[in-house]
Amino acid sequence: MNSMKERGSAVNTVSEDADNKEPEVLVEQRDRILIITINRPKAKNAVNYAVSRGLADAVDRLARTTGAREVTPAKLSKGYRFEPDKFGISGLTQLPARTVAPPRVAECPVNLEAVLEAADPLAADDERLRGSIMKFEVRIQRVHIHPEIAVPGREDRIDPDRWRPLIMSFQQFYGLGPQVRPSTLAQIDEELYRSPDTERARNAALREPAAA
Repeated sequence: MNSMKERGSAVNTVSEDADNKEPEVLVEQRDRILIITINRPKAKNAVNYAVSRGLADAVDRLARTTGAREVTPAKLSKGYRFEPDKFGISGLTQLPARTVAPPRVAECPVNLEAVLEAADPLAADDERLRGSIMKFEVRIQRVHIHPEIAVPGREDRIDPDRWRPLIMSFQQFYGLGPQVRPSTLAQIDEELYRSPDTERARNAALREPAAA
């Protein structure tokens, strides 16, 4: 990763395009704002491993932050702090959601709109942990995917060869490698896994656009 100064702000570049040697991800720090530019015009800014690595910088800036004004002692001991503007410090861009109030993230190739169905405590028999670990059940109402990672001709299928998502493995960032071998389970038509909840999601009420 190279680093340079431009007009008083730090600009980093991540990876390069093999054809034109241009950086694929531009990351610029302006005071407390991180500006991320995906610079792959030939691929219509589709997400590959290099782009995912560049976005990892933005995701990592959200580490040790919480939207809760009252930071718990457990989080304080780990260095967490209250941050009301996570979009601002990460440099990510808000997009309005269709069915829920929280915004989508423009730079994420997959966005899921979900509503909370149930919240259940875990480890209820341990007084040291009781109330500190929760299990949440959510219902997906909308799925937004970037067209460049979709199976050609399908809007409801992701091509795993076109997307290398970031993965947090043992607190470290990793990306997926190539396919190891064909899967027998992949021979099953995905339509057979659909449940009645799919139709329920399609009929979820749409939110009114925000006033200009």
